[in-house]
Parts: sequence; structure tokens; C-alpha cells
Amino acid sequence: GWEVLGKAAITGAEGSQTFNLRWSRLTLEEDRLRVSGPLGAGNTEIIRQGNTLLWRTGDQLLPINDLPDEDPVKILVEGVPLALISRWLLGYPSAGDQWQVQTLEWQRVADWRGPRRLIASSTGISVKVFLQQWQLEPVK
Repeated sequence: GWEVLGKAAITGAEGSQTFNLRWSRLTLEEDRLRVSGPLGAGNTEIIRQGNTLLWRTGDQLLPINDLPDEDPVKILVEGVPLALISRWLLGYPSAGDQWQVQTLEWQRVADWRGPRRLIASSTGISVKVFLQQWQLEPVK
């Protein structure tokens, strides 16, 4: 698995949101994304289990679809494809989808080269990501 700490900004028709992120790939089927700051308004955790997206509120895990349509977390996951972002974070290009991804700066992480800064854009939305700290370990 891996874990990365960083910052991100999402700009769309509704304006711009910035937040801190901690993205953990626990297994090939499970990701945990913790966001804090204006978008996360403290701390919000989004969990991917296979094709299911959940968010944690206290001790409960609830489907993302249960959030109100105007909730910033719901807007984030509907506007930005989380499954694709995890590929972008590892430096893989966008694969035949509607997103254009450009790695602006690379960094050395152990014996691996990974993105430090990247930007992804699609119709009406852009995502800028700055990755500060990586931790790599074998995937379970």
C-alpha cells in the first residue's frame, strides 16, 4: 500500500475549494481519503471499498449518495473521479477518459519517481495537487 500527504485545490463553476489531504491505499480494493480544511470543514473521511464510496461521520459509515446534493464532499466525489485520481497520484497518465492530466514536477521517493505537483482538468473543472510526503509499502 501507500500513503501520501498533500494539498489540493478544486476550481469549478461554483468557485474554488482548497483542502489538505491524506490518501491511503490499504489494498487494491480499499482507499481512505481524509480531507481537512475548508472543504472538509475539520475532518472528513471518504472510503472506497471496491466500487462503493462511503463517508465516515463519527462511528458510522454512510453511502456518499446519502449526503445532500449541495454538500462539498458529495460535489467533490461526483465531480472528480476518485478511482482515476489514485492513478494520477502514482504518475500514471489519464487513460482514455475526458480528463487531461499533466505532472508539473516529480520527486524521488525511495527507489521510485512520483509526482510532486500535478494538474488535471476536464470540462468546467480543474484539480491542482501538491504531494508533500510519501510512505510506500507492499500492497496487501
